[in-house]
Amino acid sequence: MTRLAVEANERLFTTAPSPVVLGFILFPMRILVAEDEKKIARLVRKGLAEQGYTVDVCHRGDDALAMASTEPYDAVILDIMLPGRDGLSVLRMLREKKMAVPVMFLTARGEVSARWTSCWRASAHCCAASPAKN
Repeated sequence: MTRLAVEANERLFTTAPSPVVLGFILFPMRILVAEDEKKIARLVRKGLAEQGYTVDVCHRGDDALAMASTEPYDAVILDIMLPGRDGLSVLRMLREKKMAVPVMFLTARGEVSARWTSCWRASAHCCAASPAKN
């Protein structure tokens, strides 16, 4: 795509910055949210959907791994402490499968700690403390 086409698309779609623009066709970004606390999962889904993202939600680590392995996601948001398989092992398994999808961890642990270091070592792109869990 030429730079002129990219600039034209950016001007056309400035009210909805979240979708990915390819040529002159919009493709909304698809995000997987893996969060065991259903209330938090609903809030995250609602916020992302309001910004134009397509959001799938699961509540177990095993389900997150299966979904991320079989569906084309643009990003994954993982809780560290998921039942079945924790978020760190989900990320490690995705990386072993050579899946380079950006991953953000959402955790109740707000302080910089060994958990945060573990996120970075597992090749997460971002770690954020959930205000609802603190």
